[in-house]
Amino acid sequence: HFANQEQLFFTYSLVRAVRDYLMSFKDEKSVAALITENVSESGVYILPNTYCFPDGLSKEEQKQWTNQGMKAMKQGPMLFTVIKKEGFDGMAPSRFIISLFVQMIGAFLITALVWHTKGLNYFGKVAFVTATGFIVAWLSSLPNWNWLGYPLLYILINMADLVIAWFLAGLVIATVARRNISHSIDR
Repeated sequence: HFANQEQLFFTYSLVRAVRDYLMSFKDEKSVAALITENVSESGVYILPNTYCFPDGLSKEEQKQWTNQGMKAMKQGPMLFTVIKKEGFDGMAPSRFIISLFVQMIGAFLITALVWHTKGLNYFGKVAFVTATGFIVAWLSSLPNWNWLGYPLLYILINMADLVIAWFLAGLVIATVARRNISHSIDR
């Protein structure tokens, strides 16, 4: 649900407000030890987990399990996180290469959409790409605010990051896509 690391690093470096939403545990070593002790494998974890029943529960027991979990979720704490037991090198060169590849594929797909538009001048194409970035940001970010309780400022900063990135990409895409593909095909 996030833009590539370079964009996030740039945004977080400029927008100090997001630091208020990137919380730290009081005792990270104790929390890390507790996680290591209670997690068998890397993956996505939710607490309380109302979705994974212990083996052998009847339908009625599954319903009770879910109801107890929903009650516990309302009372708190609730946690939704990714755990990498083996550690994670967020600055590994491969991360940047993969991120670049993902962004290039996205740019190619949006360029293909721009080629199928008719009657847009350069700025119209930039606006089209920017609007596409906004739609992607809206649909990928706001569900996390709604369903998982992400702070609104955190969501808005991530949305702005995507929109700004696709505006800048739009400046390039509009140049590359000067001619509509339909004109090229007709000839």
